[in-house]
Amino acid sequence: MVFDDVGRLLLVRKNADGGWTPPGGWADVADSPAQVAIREVAEESGYQVRVTRLLGVLDRDKQGYSPIPWHVYNIYFMCEVISGVATPSSETSAVAWFERQQIPPLSLDRIQPHLIDLFFAYYDDPTLPAVFD
Repeated sequence: MVFDDVGRLLLVRKNADGGWTPPGGWADVADSPAQVAIREVAEESGYQVRVTRLLGVLDRDKQGYSPIPWHVYNIYFMCEVISGVATPSSETSAVAWFERQQIPPLSLDRIQPHLIDLFFAYYDDPTLPAVFD
């Protein structure tokens, strides 16, 4: 999760379904979780980030997503922008910052609305402990 200085959340619009989601993706062999987060934000949004804290590790099957043939744990980090400009990629058609009240239609195979609410809670209160199931 990447927030700017005024509390807006970075989202990308996925080409696959036109929905919006925080940048993210699959791990490559030998990448650490933080390396994956840094790479995926750069690839999908154009921003270079630094990982600042772990927000949570959640079982995808327990978060309301449609079933898929793999068992997946999603690892969520808070990140801060260190450089770059909004740049869509081969996977994304748009990159934008959104206030809490203006979240666009989400890519529901990639992010659930209750998780967006959770991440804003982490932005509001940096003392919250990491969540896991």
